[in-house]
Amino acid sequence: MAQTKQAAQANYEAAVDALKKYCEDHTDLDVYILDESYPLRVQFIPTAQLNLFGNENIDENGEINDLTVTVGLSTSVKSTLKFKMDAKLLKKLIKLAETVGTIYYQAFRETEGLRQTPKRPDYEGDGYDENGHLIYDTAYCPECRHSFEEGVNDWGSAYCSDCGQRLDWSPYQEEVEDDE
Repeated sequence: MAQTKQAAQANYEAAVDALKKYCEDHTDLDVYILDESYPLRVQFIPTAQLNLFGNENIDENGEINDLTVTVGLSTSVKSTLKFKMDAKLLKKLIKLAETVGTIYYQAFRETEGLRQTPKRPDYEGDGYDENGHLIYDTAYCPECRHSFEEGVNDWGSAYCSDCGQRLDWSPYQEEVEDDE
């Protein structure tokens, strides 16, 4: 049962507040929620680095040292931190980020039915088989233009890994043959 948009927004804000409160009470990390696009990213930057480098948030090499948790249909974690983090703390931060990401998805994707209706990818081919038929080996998400290459892990995925659009991979060759 879909929640109302207001209830979903309230749940999302509560999850963000819980994550920020946890970091404030238990870590020396500042939290930034990058939710302007899907998948959502949660960035943890050491407070000391923010104090040292001010608004630029960069080190002497021009890089931000951070821990970024990206939450979409799957979760990925990337760290450029220059110190070791306790495994329990890392697991807790990932779990809190996943909670925020899941609620974000529900609040801003599912509640409005966005991207839930399957859409066919746009196919592209660059070669022909022995019968002269175009071989389709690249597909693009109809919403964000994320590319899928045949023979790579994401070809045939139920959802676009970049924007969450549900995809319909029904056979495309039959349509080409019907057009001839």
